[in-house]
Amino acid sequence: MVQLIECYDFLMKGVNLASLADETGPLGLDQTGLAAALGVTQAAVSQWVSGRRAPSPSVTATLERAASEPEAVVLAHTSRGQAVTAPANRWTPAFTPASQFRLPLRIDWSGRDKDRWRDARKDSDRVLAYTLVIDEGGPGDIARWVDPQFVADHWDQMMIARERREPWRRHLAALGYFKGGDGAH
Repeated sequence: MVQLIECYDFLMKGVNLASLADETGPLGLDQTGLAAALGVTQAAVSQWVSGRRAPSPSVTATLERAASEPEAVVLAHTSRGQAVTAPANRWTPAFTPASQFRLPLRIDWSGRDKDRWRDARKDSDRVLAYTLVIDEGGPGDIARWVDPQFVADHWDQMMIARERREPWRRHLAALGYFKGGDGAH
């Protein structure tokens, strides 16, 4: 067991999985939410946290990417002085759920727990989830959850707050996510 934990610590470069699988931790996800984001079972996450098993190298890489903070850029400021921030460079989301998923409570804080679950197979659920993350999250949250190509491809459906919408359109255009244009209409 000690060898497994030592190996696991080496793979995770000091990232504590127990803190990642805690709603008060840096990802804001409990074991169930983390399992859904990774496409594994809650039992698997529980075994990783307890040290009985280690995640696969691909899951470890995903967790390391999710736990890291990307280089960020301030796109604008709202009328209340809040910075509109985003990852500075092109990104691929760390979490790409294939079915049901739930955003961290600090981002999706409205409604009952059971109503906060989204279905990644439904474009309307992804539009809502990405809108919430862009409006309520920071660059790390965006890099974990938001698929920028999906946002660009569904720009007309995105319900991003007015003060954030134009800076985000310009940013996605500058990063080359809009195919054949800049997303402006």
